[in-house]
Amino acid sequence: MFQLKEFVQPKSLEEAYKIYLKSRKNVILGGTTFLRLSENIFYTGIDLSFLNLNQLIEREDEYELGAYVTYGDIERCKALSHFANGILPKAISNIIGTQFRNHVTVGASVYSRYGFSDFLPPLLVLNTDVELYQGGRIPLEEFLTKPIERDILTKIYIKKEAIQARYESYRQSSADFPLVNVAISKKDGLYKVAFGARPQRAILAENVSHTLNTYGFSKEQWEKIEHVVKEEDLFKKNDRGSKEYREKLAINLLKRGLCKLEGKDEF
Repeated sequence: MFQLKEFVQPKSLEEAYKIYLKSRKNVILGGTTFLRLSENIFYTGIDLSFLNLNQLIEREDEYELGAYVTYGDIERCKALSHFANGILPKAISNIIGTQFRNHVTVGASVYSRYGFSDFLPPLLVLNTDVELYQGGRIPLEEFLTKPIERDILTKIYIKKEAIQARYESYRQSSADFPLVNVAISKKDGLYKVAFGARPQRAILAENVSHTLNTYGFSKEQWEKIEHVVKEEDLFKKNDRGSKEYREKLAINLLKRGLCKLEGKDEF
């Protein structure tokens, strides 16, 4: 369990940011679900509960998720259950339990760029922006590829559009982190594929997406797609699985997700 020497609840983002910059040992507190797994000692824990960041707002052209929106809030949002085949609530529905999901905040999940995240791959295949207090509004993909800087993630924006999407993952037990996960979307006939738990942070598989968009998804083209997954070299080993094992899992999950997306039987 982590420890704090001081706990503060700022009345503004400006105040929170100034406190955050005072020391590398100061930390922004989200739901603290994964932070509790650490033994770190922090000087100041900064709670943003008074800054109205727990709103999930549906607009005509986008969804706005405040940083303190929880996974539980996403599960209970009827609008998101119908958007993009309900990919967001479905992706997080198997994470441990309801009580846990009611504490995990979307801001902490995205800002921390957890490699095991079930949430990031679906966001990547949707049209998603993040808003940072200093960095402003930028595409999620850009945020994930930039060096980590000390800033405060305040909101996540997801464009409302006619898009189909699927999420698949493999975990050794229901309470375990995924060994591999994959998200797929299709808009205007074009695919977008993202892999996570590689074990690094989630990433868009640009070559795989390009191959699908060039040759389509069919039994005849599947060997080519398998080859590109391996050639793109997105997976690494750790103590939970080898590179080759993750590649095989990813290929099978991609195939399963594409079949579901297209309404096809396994071939």
